[in-house]
Amino acid sequence: MKKIIFLCLIIPFSIQCNSLTKNLLHKEGEYRERYCTDINSSWCYYSTGLYYKSIKSYPKALNNFLKSIKFNIESPRIYFQIADSYFHLQNYELALSYSKKAIKYNQHYSKPYVLMYNSYINLNKYNDAALILEDLIKIKPELVNIHYIMGSLYYNKLQKYDKALDCFLNILNLAKIKVVESFYKEYANYYLGFLYYNKNQIKKSIKYLKSALRINPENLTIVNILTRILLDLYYIDEAEEYASNYLKRYPESNLLNSFIGRIYYLKSDIRAIKYLQKGMHGDSLIGLLSKSLYYELIKKDMEAQKGLETILKNFPTFISPHIALSRINLRKNNKEEAINELFTAGVLLYKAQLYFEAREVFLKILSINDKISEVYFFLGRIYEDIERFSLAIVHYKKANEKNSDIKLLVHIGYLYSLKDNLAEATKYYNKAIKLDPKNPKPYFYKSLIFSKKNQFILAEKLLKEAIKRQEENDTFHFYLAIILDRQNRLDEAIVSLKTAIKHNPKNSRAYNYLGYVYADRNINIDESIDLIQKAISIEPLNGAYFDSLGWAYYRKGDDKKALEKLLVAEDLLINEGKPDPVVYDHIGDIYLRIKDITKAIQYWEKSINLKNNIDIEKKITKYRNK
Repeated sequence: MKKIIFLCLIIPFSIQCNSLTKNLLHKEGEYRERYCTDINSSWCYYSTGLYYKSIKSYPKALNNFLKSIKFNIESPRIYFQIADSYFHLQNYELALSYSKKAIKYNQHYSKPYVLMYNSYINLNKYNDAALILEDLIKIKPELVNIHYIMGSLYYNKLQKYDKALDCFLNILNLAKIKVVESFYKEYANYYLGFLYYNKNQIKKSIKYLKSALRINPENLTIVNILTRILLDLYYIDEAEEYASNYLKRYPESNLLNSFIGRIYYLKSDIRAIKYLQKGMHGDSLIGLLSKSLYYELIKKDMEAQKGLETILKNFPTFISPHIALSRINLRKNNKEEAINELFTAGVLLYKAQLYFEAREVFLKILSINDKISEVYFFLGRIYEDIERFSLAIVHYKKANEKNSDIKLLVHIGYLYSLKDNLAEATKYYNKAIKLDPKNPKPYFYKSLIFSKKNQFILAEKLLKEAIKRQEENDTFHFYLAIILDRQNRLDEAIVSLKTAIKHNPKNSRAYNYLGYVYADRNINIDESIDLIQKAISIEPLNGAYFDSLGWAYYRKGDDKKALEKLLVAEDLLINEGKPDPVVYDHIGDIYLRIKDITKAIQYWEKSINLKNNIDIEKKITKYRNK
């Protein structure tokens, strides 16, 4: 007997047993069954069933488990073994029935849930499969593998993408508090990248795909996908980096050669020829684009033009075909068509924030025809976006010379005010008022200049002129409230803020300002809290609004809530890179009131480190000595 057992242990089950070995194994099982009958033991039948299962003799295993359960009818493990035997015999209905019995006697036993999931999958009942895993997760939320299986099911079979997203986010949240296998973290990030891409939240998609790649730099599928997304967004420097890394491993990839060829084409880099030539094979759109750009570079204009026009007919926002067609038209001396293609390319490059490439395209247009006002306008926008305001003003002025525009005059005035050249700003606002006295915008911007100079009476007068011309503009009423507040005319400021809210019930700034005014004057505190909470509901990540809410709770005497909201304000403002001395002062005041002098002084010191304030210095001196 012992020799037979020894033989069974050393024979790997993956190896096909010969007939002699099979006979020996079954004889071993028969002996066990006779022994069980003799002593009538539930445990013996159970162990014999396990033995038969181990040699994949499922009918005999099932027979012994069913005998065992007669003696131990509340054993979840025996019910599970019966269910698992039925599962292997492909009787999924009975597998489900006995799994439910196992769960009935032990809800925390995971295996029956997983077996039910597998049974439902084999029956193509995907909703039921998902629901049973949901039940398991409620009981054992720490099971990372179940979150993963459930997320994959929701994504691949049920197309319930929001539920899939929750599952994969849960995996990453669990990874913050426990050790999670790299596989699960990698593919949670991978799936999240796709899910956010499908929701058109492209920045989040890129973030998660990059996280997956950091976990496994060898996942070239992600490199491929990232390159495509980045190139679609015209993040060409990043796309070039990923494409280059991929090509180091797979230098003959048509797709990636095409991608990097298009990047070099946009950059006017001669290396485009080599990569486009490798990427031009195949009948796909990407192959056709590579072929057409390649033909343009080697001046096979007829072949190139045909392919480029086919591409633009279906995808008019592709940039490189417009540039290629402009070059072909220039070679044909068709300047008007060349300019049209260049202008379209320039606008698309500008929208993609490829400012250097866009500037080069617009300058190319000016080298052909320097009398197009729209070209100067876009050059002005490019320079403004990269904060080169002097050059922006130069080009806006040229655009205005070619085609005078009130809005542009106002905008030039605005740029001068950003440069603190208030005299020039005023000059342009005056020009705009003279040309179109009914336009409210120049009055509004001019009022901001006088407000900046602390000339509040003139600022108020100009703002009221703007309001006469556009009564429903909530922004005008909001800024009028600021000017009235500066003159200590708070009752009138409150009226202006209420008017701003009346004209725009989504004006979060007005809700917050009005709520803070009430809190600061220590009046209408409950209304103050309601107003600020409305502001936060519109802008939930605005740290300044949480500061206002904390201060309102401070005025109400609810120190716990006040401190909680102000600490949120502190974190949000730090994340924005805008720590606020007022917030630190408020936090210090709350710590003082709850008698934590050390913390109070720490926060007051944070405040004066950002901005000197004599009153706060006095508080530090006063309480440090106590």
